[in-house]
Amino acid sequence: MNKRTLELRWWVVLVGVLLAPMAWAQKGPDLCIANRGEIRVQKGTASCSADGVGSIAIAKGDGATAEATNGNRNKAKAMGDDSSAIATFGDDNTATVRGDDGSAAAGGWAEAGDRNTATVRGDGGTARAQGGDDNEATVNGDESFASASIGDGNTAAVNGDGSSATAGYGDANTATVAGDKGRATARDGVGNVATVVGDDSEAEAMFGDANSASVVGDDSEASARNGHANTATVVGNESDGFAGVGNGNTTTVEGGGNVASAGVGDGNEAKVVGSDNEARSGDGDGNVTAIEGDGNTAVALEGDGNTATVEGNDSEARAWYGDDNRADVKGDGSTARSGFADRASASVEGDGSTAIATGTDDCTVNVTGDDAYSDTCE
Repeated sequence: MNKRTLELRWWVVLVGVLLAPMAWAQKGPDLCIANRGEIRVQKGTASCSADGVGSIAIAKGDGATAEATNGNRNKAKAMGDDSSAIATFGDDNTATVRGDDGSAAAGGWAEAGDRNTATVRGDGGTARAQGGDDNEATVNGDESFASASIGDGNTAAVNGDGSSATAGYGDANTATVAGDKGRATARDGVGNVATVVGDDSEAEAMFGDANSASVVGDDSEASARNGHANTATVVGNESDGFAGVGNGNTTTVEGGGNVASAGVGDGNEAKVVGSDNEARSGDGDGNVTAIEGDGNTAVALEGDGNTATVEGNDSEARAWYGDDNRADVKGDGSTARSGFADRASASVEGDGSTAIATGTDDCTVNVTGDDAYSDTCE
């Protein structure tokens, strides 16, 4: 290697060393910091604004935006590319995003709102806590949505991907999802609670006060709505529970592949423990259905105070079209029916048997044993 070539190489190295810091400084992080109505730091494509006493906005990332305006002590922090955090129109609001393509907004909506908090952790998430006071919306996951808005003291939280939680249009409503592709809605009332734990499930508590809907499982649904103090609880996969269109209705499901409803009246109850069952109580007040087993049907409808129970498998109990009728089955493949009258009672203890008590008030039919049949009142 000749002397000229060696000197040339040293010059190349020296120029590279000198220019490296300059290149880094030119590129730098996309960063913007603002408070007291002024931008304190501005680098790259990030943008920010802040005004009011104690407010601060920080944006870090390519195309990130942060705004803390129109109030005091608002805080907005967007940490991620193309993320947006807005805390505005009120005091003590906080909006935070940690992830790319996220959006958080806290504060007023149409009118001022105070002490609202919206937080996103993950990519493509959205959190809204607006239109009231003391609302909190939180997203932990990707492509999820949480909204606690239009009212006071609402809470919406998501832990999972592709899920949504909505609480609002009233006060003290709570919607929570822990899982992927779930949906929880608690709105249009006061003190409604909707909870999902699982994937692809849905819970809604709405159109009234103090309604509660909860799901623990996958591909299930619980709904408590159109009334007050209704409760729908589902524990299991691919099951549905409904309580509503009235007040104080209760539905409880434990197991998979079940359908249960209590409603269109007040104080109706439907309870299922097992798999592939159907229980319906309603179209009146104080009707009760209860199932323990698999593949059963229990119906208490079209009147008040009717009761239908099943303990076994592949059996059926119906108490309907009248008041205070009762149908009970203990066994497999059996049927009990009462109704089209008042205070009729049909009961079966055994397998493959049938008891029918219909059309006559105070009729009682009891069947004991297997493969038996009776429709004669005692």
